[in-house]
Amino acid sequence: LFFIFYLGEFFLNYKQKERRLESSKRLKNLLEKILVEKKNVLKIKSSQSNFLATFSHDLRQPMHALNLYVGSFEKTLLKTSMEKKDAVRSTESLRRLKQSINYMNDILSGLLEASRIEMGVSTVKVNSLYINKFCRDIIEQHRKNIEEINLKLNFNTNLTDKHILKTDQRLLERILRNLLSNAIKYTKKGGIRFRIKQKNNICKISIVDTGPGISKSIRKK
Repeated sequence: LFFIFYLGEFFLNYKQKERRLESSKRLKNLLEKILVEKKNVLKIKSSQSNFLATFSHDLRQPMHALNLYVGSFEKTLLKTSMEKKDAVRSTESLRRLKQSINYMNDILSGLLEASRIEMGVSTVKVNSLYINKFCRDIIEQHRKNIEEINLKLNFNTNLTDKHILKTDQRLLERILRNLLSNAIKYTKKGGIRFRIKQKNNICKISIVDTGPGISKSIRKK
């Protein structure tokens, strides 16, 4: 009986060992497949980032030329005499053209920045800045466009001008400029509110506008 029991225990141990080896083999194969898939995904991602970087960079030159042409056209328009009705129409067309070009510049800069971060060329650098002054400077860069389309701009903050925020200044500026440009582009009447609020050591920056918002047909359900 002892001999039979011993053989039975040996057989069970052998089976358990065999199952462990089989499980280990399947796990190893699975990990190898995951590693291969990861390499393929990273390769595709790198290719997409390179494409975005090249695409954004190549469009920089024609966009720069457009800015120069628009500036030259604006100077010519100021010197040209025309009827009031035509002058108003031409000024409005020029304003919309400049606004569209600025919007495209912001998009290209954002794409280029995103591709640099993904490629590891651009890294996040945290530094200190006076957040109220920082936001006011961004607003001033857009104030002329805001006034040209008769929009109201309201800046609210519950922080003092000595309040310091630690962040990546370049990336935060890019985000806020894009949001503000977007608000200006799509807000036809009413105004824009630029708000800074601190609560529980968290700084919340909001840009709220009276524009139509995202169309219901393309919102995520």
